[in-house]
Amino acid sequence: MLSCFMPNEVTRLHQQVFSYIRQYRMLNAGECVLVAVSGGRDSVLLLHVLLFLQERLEITLHVVHVNHQFRGAEAERDAEFVRSLAGKLGVGCTIESVDVPAFMRETKLSPQDAARQCRYRLFYTIAEQIRAEKIATAHHADDQAETVLMGLIRGVGVRGLGGIRPVVDGRIIRPLLSCTRKQIERVAQLCRFSAVTDSSNLSRKYLRNAVRLDLLPFLRQHFTPAIQKRLTNYAHIFQEDASFIEKIARKRYAQICRIQKEQVDFELTVFREEDATIQRELLYKAFSELCGQRYRLEIVHVRAVIALFSRQEGEKILMLPNGVIACRTYSHGCLKKAQRTGTACPDADQVSIALNVPGTTRYGGLLLETDVITVHEMEWHDLLLGQSPYCQYFDYEQLCFPLRLRFRQPGDKFQALGMKGKKRLKEFFIDRKVPRHKRHIIPILADRAGIVWVAGYSIDERVKLRVGTNTILRCHLQQDTS
Repeated sequence: MLSCFMPNEVTRLHQQVFSYIRQYRMLNAGECVLVAVSGGRDSVLLLHVLLFLQERLEITLHVVHVNHQFRGAEAERDAEFVRSLAGKLGVGCTIESVDVPAFMRETKLSPQDAARQCRYRLFYTIAEQIRAEKIATAHHADDQAETVLMGLIRGVGVRGLGGIRPVVDGRIIRPLLSCTRKQIERVAQLCRFSAVTDSSNLSRKYLRNAVRLDLLPFLRQHFTPAIQKRLTNYAHIFQEDASFIEKIARKRYAQICRIQKEQVDFELTVFREEDATIQRELLYKAFSELCGQRYRLEIVHVRAVIALFSRQEGEKILMLPNGVIACRTYSHGCLKKAQRTGTACPDADQVSIALNVPGTTRYGGLLLETDVITVHEMEWHDLLLGQSPYCQYFDYEQLCFPLRLRFRQPGDKFQALGMKGKKRLKEFFIDRKVPRHKRHIIPILADRAGIVWVAGYSIDERVKLRVGTNTILRCHLQQDTS
C-alpha cells in the first residue's frame, strides 16, 4: 500500500522507526535481517514495518519463529500462524522447536531465562545458516520501562538500569524501541493486522508480567501518566553513563588485569587506586570473561570482592556465584573458576542475602521463590513438586526468621532429615559423596538457629512437616540469569 493512502499515524510510525534505525546505524544496504516473529501483535507489526521499509533500507528479510514446547496446541497454533503469515507476505521463514523444559531440568534455569537462552542461541545459529547480518526483535518503549523497574526491584547497577539496548554486539537490533505499546496497538488496529495471544503473558507469577499488569498501571494512575516516558529517558541516561564507564574501564582493564585460562589476575596496588565505579566495572568485565555476559554479579558480591581486594593482610578467598572464587594474596588478586581448579574454600568469606517471604529473591545466579500456605491449601501438585530436590516445604512455626541464602561457612552443622543428631556439613558432604570442588557452590538456606536446607540434598530435621503443622513455607530454588 502506498504511504499516501495510509492514516497519518501509520505514516508517522514508519518514519519514526526509519529515523530510529538511522540514528543507531542498525542496518546497512545489502544486509539480510532475521526477524524474530512470535505471532504476537508487536512482532507482527515489526515484520510489516520492515517489509514496508525494505526497499528504502535496501535490505532483505527472513522470518524465524521458535516453539519453546511450553504451551502444547497453543504453541503449534502460533507456529502455523507465523508460517502462514510469512507465506502470504512472500518472506522466507524458518520454524524451529526446542525442548526448553529439558533445558530447564539440565540447567535449573527459570522458564523465562531458559527460553531466552535457547531462543537466542537458535537465532544466532539460523542467522549463520542463512547469512543474515542482523537479528531484529520487537522490544518497544514499554518493554524498556518494565526492564528499568525490574532492575530497580532487583537492585542492579548503572549497567542494568540501562535496560534494553537498541543494538547489542552489532547484530541484535530493536527497531521499535522508540515506539510505545499504545502506538503499536493503534497502528495494528488501523492496518487490521491479525495476531495471536500468548496466554502465559497474563500470568503474574512472572515478574515482568506483574510489573506490566500491576505496577506500571498503578504508578501511571497514582503518580504520573508520564511514567513510561520518564523511565525510558532514565534508561537512555544510564546507557550513556554505562558506555562512558565501560570505555574508561576497557583501557584500565588492559593495564591492570592479566587474562589466563579460566582466571583473571589483578595487580592490587593499582586496582586499589581506582575509583570505586571503575573497580566495579573491572570486576564485571572479569566475571564476564569467566562466565559469559549472561551471568552478572550483583552489587552485594561486587562490594564483597572490593572489600577483599582492599585489605592488606594475608591470603583470603571469597566464594561467588556460578562457581567463581575471588582470591587475594597480598599485592595480587584473581577471579577464577573453582570447578576447574578443584579449589576448596573451608575458610572462604561468605556473602548472604535476606529472603523475601513471601516473594522472590535473586542472589547471583539463583532465584528462590517462597510462599506461605496452610496444610489445607496443599494440593497434589505440591506433593509432586516436593519430589524435586530443589522444591521443599518447611514448618513455618519452627523457623527463626529472618531467612538468608548463602554458601557454606566454617563450622556449619545441621541435622539432616531422618538423622538422630547434628553432623558437620563437611562430613555430610563426604557421606553423600559430594565432590570437593562442588561443596562450596551448593546453596544453603539458613535462619538464626542454623541451617534450614542444604539445597538439592536435605532439609534440617527441626523444620520438617509433622503432625500438627498448620502453616507451611514453600521454597522453590532455580537458577536465574536475568
